[in-house]
Amino acid sequence: MLVLRSILVFFLIFAVNALGDGPQFKREKTRISRLLDTELRYDLNSLLKASSDTTPVTWRTSPLPAWLTFVPNTGKITGRMPSENFSHWYRVEARQGDKVAEAQIQITADRQARWNNGQIDLGKIHANKPFTFDLKPQIWNEDLVSVSVEAKHLPAWMQWNPDTLTLSGTPPVDTKGR
Repeated sequence: MLVLRSILVFFLIFAVNALGDGPQFKREKTRISRLLDTELRYDLNSLLKASSDTTPVTWRTSPLPAWLTFVPNTGKITGRMPSENFSHWYRVEARQGDKVAEAQIQITADRQARWNNGQIDLGKIHANKPFTFDLKPQIWNEDLVSVSVEAKHLPAWMQWNPDTLTLSGTPPVDTKGR
């Protein structure tokens, strides 16, 4: 009986997956940050993994502040960030036909841009090979409004370009650490 039940569960899962995966988030939690008193334009569809399912995605969110406008059919959030610090988590739901996925977003208004990650991974850079690392995707403030980043204590072989927000260089063979 247990074997028959396992086979039945397998085929049920297979049948559901064969109908399409439905919406899937790239990650369970996403931070959206802007500077105080600036415009926010955000498309929740950017949070989803690519899908071959052509069924339109509709959206729901937990109640958003009055200064934000949300369009469920498009997943677009727009509005003017407040002039005082603000940060709150919201639940978002993507629905594609009868399939539903949920995640959380944090909307933050702050005086300065914040980092997406605690540390910056330069990837697999190799000795004696030039590299360029773009910091723009690492900053929450996607619009890059009034962002300035200062780089200190860089090794002699690494250059910082504050205009393009890039690190570049050619690490020597004896480079250690990250």
